[in-house]
Amino acid sequence: MITRTEYIVCPDCEGDGIQRAWDGERELCDTCVGKQYFPRTNKTGRARKEEGMEQVLENHAKAKWLKKARTAMLVLAFEGKPFTSDDLRMKVGAPPTPNLIGAIFSSFAKEKLIHRTDNYLESARPEAHARRIPEWTGGHHDH
Repeated sequence: MITRTEYIVCPDCEGDGIQRAWDGERELCDTCVGKQYFPRTNKTGRARKEEGMEQVLENHAKAKWLKKARTAMLVLAFEGKPFTSDDLRMKVGAPPTPNLIGAIFSSFAKEKLIHRTDNYLESARPEAHARRIPEWTGGHHDH
């Protein structure tokens, strides 16, 4: 447990000019404290991604937007026309957090309700700065 903090040179990494903490035995910088209290996990990036998407989708604060988005995604998927995340945003508005868009598209793709085409289009949203986004269609597709 960190009992006090002050501005010193870290004896472990010899860093200076950043906040330091005392853990009862030694003084550590915030980087070294982070290594001690937030150790790296052995999980793969994909496993961490999956867990993160699950957490996002299960968050009750976002349930209202997700309910509207799921309905809109089903409509988009079964209309038979290609669509992008811009189309979803036009139907339901911006999500409470930006990662909900990726989470819902990944969820629908995993369930094979949608699949990515080979096309990438420029986003029409000004804040996206013409970033290229994938185009999707409904249904299962084998590559």
